[in-house]
Formats: sequence, structure tokens, C-alpha cells
Amino acid sequence: MQATDYGAWGDVLREQKSDTRKYRFGYQGQYARDEETGWGHFELREYDVVVGRWTSKDPAGQYFSPYIGMGNNPVTGMDVDGGEVLTDIYDKNTGAKLMHIDDNIDQAIAMSFNQFELFLMVGQINNYGANVAGISLGTNTDFELISNTLYEEAGYRSPLAEESAAIYDVLENRANIRNKSVVDIIKTTGVYGYSASLRETTYDANRLKTARLGAIMGITTPNNVEDYSRGSYFWDGSVYLENPKTYPTNFFNRRGHGDFVGTDSKSITFSYTKKIGATQFMNYNKSIYPNKVYP
Repeated sequence: MQATDYGAWGDVLREQKSDTRKYRFGYQGQYARDEETGWGHFELREYDVVVGRWTSKDPAGQYFSPYIGMGNNPVTGMDVDGGEVLTDIYDKNTGAKLMHIDDNIDQAIAMSFNQFELFLMVGQINNYGANVAGISLGTNTDFELISNTLYEEAGYRSPLAEESAAIYDVLENRANIRNKSVVDIIKTTGVYGYSASLRETTYDANRLKTARLGAIMGITTPNNVEDYSRGSYFWDGSVYLENPKTYPTNFFNRRGHGDFVGTDSKSITFSYTKKIGATQFMNYNKSIYPNKVYP
């Protein structure tokens, strides 16, 4: 028998053996370290625990340096084979990213922090354990695209998770009427936050966490269960709607909304449904457009 305690980067802190036989597995469950080089044997690459770096380039090309180990975060990051870290686990109650798992599957999973701690404690944080305990959010690629879009679209002040969830639900309402996915709607219908998120390089951590939580809320509660937008098909920042003279070219100010007559339409095209945080949600004014929904 053998018991080994490792540091975050894989250095051996303490080791106990009941006999002289060599134990096959080492840091992160990989093959034991090479006796000559001290490197850890992973399936795709060799890992140097002294400096916390790979000895060859990342075949997936994920990070700014192809040599950094575990995404430069060995506390919450895992790398099963030395390749790409794909699955992300998120706290379903806060939106915080809890862990990466390298399992060659592009997916995002939400679970409670208590569930995460339990699986971490018993060593069951893997694809199977995460799926059993968690809720699928679809592919991680799509989840991050949605989250980044909500990050850009939610309130210019301190956004609320429900505000982001309501924006997601507007996108879901549009997707349902067009028989498409939310991601399709984001990519193909000119949603500002999608193109803006592609330009974003520096995120506010708390704001991004809120956007992710809003995405989780929207994804895990379909609109036939709960619609945070109250059946809306449009939204805009209240700062624009409340200051039409400052923003005269704003689409909704030109068309009219609430009790404001549009500068171009000379009518009130949109009626208010719900306001959350700094975002106003709207639909077509039924008195003028009784059968029009979207667009």
C-alpha cells in the first residue's frame, strides 16, 4: 500500500509505503514520475512538477503560453491527459466557475457548491460524477458565448442575475417563434452583445459571474416553466429610453415606447412589460399591432 500527498503543482509533500513495490499512478492519477527526469507521465505530454510546466507544446493551443500547466490554476484545474481542458463546472447558485475537467467533451455543467465539495472530497469530480450530480448547460462553447453576450447586454450599472436571465428569455422567445436555438438567434439577428463580447478583452469578474448565473437561470428554466421577461420580445437599457433627447437616434426612441411618442413613427410602437435593474422589457403595442410579435 502507498499514500502520497501532493502539492498543488504536483510536488510530493509526504509519502508512506507499506512495502518496496512501486505504485503505478501519481499526480492527478497519471503514471508515476520518471526516475531520471522527475517528470510526470501524462498520456499526451511530459509534465515538470518543479516549474509547473509541460515539456512540450499544448496540442490544443488553449492558453497564451503552450507550456503552462492546468491553465496556470492547479487548485481548480485538472488535466487528465495533457491535452485540452473542455468541461467546465459552474456553481448553479452563484454562477462562479468551480473547475475545469479535461475529458475531451465540450460541455458546461451546473451543480451546487455542496455537491461539488462532496465529489471533490471523494475524488469523483469527473465527467460521470459531474453529469450525475449536475445539470447540463449544453456545450461550454455555447454557454460562454451566451454568458459573454448577457455580460454586454445587461445593465450598465450593477446588473442583476434576474436581469440577465430575462434577456436570455427574450432570446428564447425569439428562438421559439423562429424554430431556432438561442445561439442561432444571437449569431444571426444582430444582437449587439454578441459582436461586442468578441471584442472584449478584460472582464469584471463579479459582473461576468452574474451574467453566467443569469444564463444558468435561463437555460435551466424553460420559458414554459418560468419566463423572467414576462413574455417579452424586446429589451433596451432604461438609460436610453428615459433620455430620448440625449439619444435621439435610438431605435426605440424613434419608434415610440411606454408613453413616449416616437420621433419618426409619431406613435407608440412598443409597450412595457417589465423592468429589471437597468433594463426595460417590451412588446409590440397591441392597440396598434394586435397580431405582431417579432420582429
